[in-house]
Amino acid sequence: MKLEVILKTPEIAHIVKDIPYKSSIKKDANFFRLCFFIKENREIDRILTLLDQRITEEDQLLNTSLMPEHNFIILPCGFKISFVESTKKKQVKKKEILLKRGVAFGAFHPTTIMCLELIKKVIKEDFSGRILDLGTGSGILSIMAEKLGAKKIYAVDIDFDSCLECKENIRLNACNEIEIICGTEASIKGKFTLIMVNIIFHTLKEILVHLRDMLENDGFLVISGFLTNHTNEFIQLLNSDTVLEKMEREGWGAILWQKK
Repeated sequence: MKLEVILKTPEIAHIVKDIPYKSSIKKDANFFRLCFFIKENREIDRILTLLDQRITEEDQLLNTSLMPEHNFIILPCGFKISFVESTKKKQVKKKEILLKRGVAFGAFHPTTIMCLELIKKVIKEDFSGRILDLGTGSGILSIMAEKLGAKKIYAVDIDFDSCLECKENIRLNACNEIEIICGTEASIKGKFTLIMVNIIFHTLKEILVHLRDMLENDGFLVISGFLTNHTNEFIQLLNSDTVLEKMEREGWGAILWQKK
């Protein structure tokens, strides 16, 4: 396995010095990407503790991801996510999603995988409704939605760098039906047939009622970003009678809910 750590720092030497793990360092335009090769999960805490001791006020930890040795992941629904180092246009298969390695929330994370599984249950060949992907990050949920046949997709993120990364991935996958908006849920008007949200627990909880109001009648909401012990709390906030499915994976939860 590999632990990937993305850091924004003027100098990397003082951070990685004497860390007793095999690693590689790659400098992208605005950040450093560190990969530590580990054998056991308990080594993760040790590495992160060592890094924390070295990070100064000038440094910024942007993201951490635990990744397999290979550069792809096969989803249970039959899709393949492949990671590439360049956004140079490549041949992409119908059931394949190409992602440039960036700083946005990773496709290997259990919450992302569950969201991908749940939206596949909603978007069928005759799907014609509007879709909101809030907190789009890399754009993976929007890209999956288009590959499933959706035509009106709005990818929204408050972080400008994430929007740029999303734009690169959309181009890489030759997608034409996704509009990127830098802002919050208040930046877009109208009702939606499907809203997809995979963001941190506290933010999701704050906006959940508003998201419910943004749905059309009989519209669908796919949410994740919370631990399994918070699943029932979100079900109660929504309305347990219309929960179509709930999923759990590696301690994380996800819900598919329909507005009635």
